[in-house]
Amino acid sequence: MTAEINTLSLDELEKIREKLFQLGLLTRDADLSNKIYEVIDLVEKKMEAKKHARTNQSYGSK
Repeated sequence: MTAEINTLSLDELEKIREKLFQLGLLTRDADLSNKIYEVIDLVEKKMEAKKHARTNQSYGSK
């Protein structure tokens, strides 16, 4: 799953995070909800890494 997440753009990751969050709110199964929030955490970490990479690229190009 991590390889697939790495290929997504920041906008795509944001959309996925929003959809997962909505799904997490809808489920009543605690185990499923926990898994959904684990994936949300993974997506958010990848988003932060992409933001930092983008920032580092802009500093490196100056």
